Amino acid sequence: ANGKAPSKTETDLWVIFRALRDSRTQFGLRSNHMQTLQAMLSFLKPGQGETVFASNFEICRRVGGIDERTLRRHIDRFLELGFMTRHDSPNRKRYRVRSSGGQCISYGLSLAPLMERADELMAMAQEVENRRRDCIFVRKQILTRLTQLEEFWPESSFPSEVRKTLRRKLSLPEYRALLAQAEAEC
Repeated sequence: ANGKAPSKTETDLWVIFRALRDSRTQFGLRSNHMQTLQAMLSFLKPGQGETVFASNFEICRRVGGIDERTLRRHIDRFLELGFMTRHDSPNRKRYRVRSSGGQCISYGLSLAPLMERADELMAMAQEVENRRRDCIFVRKQILTRLTQLEEFWPESSFPSEVRKTLRRKLSLPEYRALLAQAEAEC
């Protein structure tokens, strides 16, 4: 390789994206919102800042052909949630202007607010993952208890009722309540 490791910002960008993707339901975001954000992130060039200069047309193409109204709705949702800010140029085009001294003005969609919320998003994604694992754990405890019940009290209808309930995706408190019921049955 050329010996140049990816910068911290470059790496963090995708780590932050994954954290938001994993906790998206907490913000009312769907997978298609995340596809739009992923496409926007893919336009960022290493070391060139966090502003997306691509046109709506180009972003739509990269997302996979969504229509422009859908893109605008997705952008509005990210603006609303505070994950991006819009810096409009006088003609509403997206571009960067540099002075001879190297100063620059960027017009476009800034993803800096997303980067600034990295810690919050990482913590939220971890919380979501912990809850997911705890649900699986408690669910397995319930199933173990049901097997014991079926073995010792084959005439009981409780296990089959609980198994029907377990077909749905339950919240952690619901799983815990079911476990308490199953333990009370023993």
